[in-house]
Amino acid sequence: MFLSDLTAPEVKKLNRDVTAVLIPMGTTQQHGPHLPLSTQSNLAEMIAYKAGENISIDGLTPLITPTINFIPSNVTAGFNAVFSVAPRTFSDMLYDIGRTFAQEDFKYLYFVNLSISPETIKAIDTAINDLSEFSRIKAFDPLSVWNFSPSQPIKEYLEAKGLKYENELYADIKTTSAMLAINPSFVKTDILSDLPPKKVNIKWEMLKGNFSFLQMGADNGYIGTPSMADPELGKLYLDEASLALSTAIKYTFQDQKLPGLPLHIKMLLKMIDLDEV
Repeated sequence: MFLSDLTAPEVKKLNRDVTAVLIPMGTTQQHGPHLPLSTQSNLAEMIAYKAGENISIDGLTPLITPTINFIPSNVTAGFNAVFSVAPRTFSDMLYDIGRTFAQEDFKYLYFVNLSISPETIKAIDTAINDLSEFSRIKAFDPLSVWNFSPSQPIKEYLEAKGLKYENELYADIKTTSAMLAINPSFVKTDILSDLPPKKVNIKWEMLKGNFSFLQMGADNGYIGTPSMADPELGKLYLDEASLALSTAIKYTFQDQKLPGLPLHIKMLLKMIDLDEV
């Protein structure tokens, strides 16, 4: 169910012990010449909705909030059409949102994030740590781990097409396919075949001190092979992401610990000061 569709009495009646609050979030920014600025938000909303369907089967109640559309994303610095808030502002906003849910006695809060921008992940992590002062609510960021962990079915699908999972990073074949699966009109299909592949070794680029896609040489605003996108892969991507999210939700309701971020990402986050980015 959607929070904004409920009345105040209906919210009050929700059983807090089985309600999972899902907060989709995304950027309002360029996604190459073929995808809309709302791409990341559209995907987060669909994944939250599908995960909600999954957990409903197990007796949990999904409560999906309005989407946060202006999350920070320094990885797209230098491109036009990038609209966002500062990382510290974003983190403080998440804390305040979480605080209000704690005051309403909700117990489980999930940030549905698809961004791989380090300062965004750090901002969410900081908000989660700050929210720990409220003993009655637990907050999580399940998809940040999934974003850095290759999905085996997707990996195999890409390999069958002669592509490597790690080369598909942003506004790529996965994202473009998912948008085709949601609504083909979201994608500028007439120009897809004209988009050349763009390969980047992100670990090596970060070691060189290149943290934005433009610095990495992604002049067209994407990294990967969007020209090979297809709805079948898009459905697989949405299914895999929503399965990862719903599985994480069920784990946390059972007091099981979620896996952590890769070591190199953890080390990078330690170097980030939210007040200086």
